[in-house]
Amino acid sequence: MDHQLEEFLLATKRCTEHLRDMIPQEKEKYQALISDDTQQIEEMVQNQQAAIMKLKSLEAARLHAQEQAGFAERSAEEILELVGDSDKTAVAETFRELRNAAKELRMCNAKAMEIARASAAFHQSNSPKAPTPMPAKVTYGAKGNAPGKIGNGSLFQIKI
Repeated sequence: MDHQLEEFLLATKRCTEHLRDMIPQEKEKYQALISDDTQQIEEMVQNQQAAIMKLKSLEAARLHAQEQAGFAERSAEEILELVGDSDKTAVAETFRELRNAAKELRMCNAKAMEIARASAAFHQSNSPKAPTPMPAKVTYGAKGNAPGKIGNGSLFQIKI
């Protein structure tokens, strides 16, 4: 196995490990959403944002290593076709681990999103609604009568 392929696999394993580290965070977020603990939810969202930023950085490094190894813009299947027979098993296992970690994280996130949507719908349906404004009634128009009504002028007539 050449050095660039090793670096690519190492970068891919770092991404996989970070995805695995994110799974317990997703489960904690799920629990926070179920308990409706606003402070814990806020902490979990901040932690998730930091984890996503780190994942983006790791993914950028992985893509760079992939390019350096000569596999720029290639799928996992295409890379497997290009590597030597002696490296296929290690590369396939690395891709399989990455795929499984991403799949598990996606499932945890989907559960948390389902709870978040249900919680938001519940809170929205139980929140006090703004009162419907009463239609404005015009008592008198410019000529002293209500609009659309004849004979509703002033009861007093001033004669000079």
